[in-house]
Amino acid sequence: MPDAAFVLISGHDLSSLQQQMARLAALKSHLPKPFGWRKLAKEILQVWPAHLAAPLNRADVNGL
Repeated sequence: MPDAAFVLISGHDLSSLQQQMARLAALKSHLPKPFGWRKLAKEILQVWPAHLAAPLNRADVNGL
């Protein structure tokens, strides 16, 4: 899927790879561990294509 957005979840410090990651057009975000489900849900909603129905109710997650 060429227009898919990806969020990279990592247990490693990837700050030294910022330039390389910036070249990956589909990579929309990097989420370092540890994180809670609310943070992951907000991150997914931020990168979710506006023209598609959201997998979660945005108002519910934004209120968390």
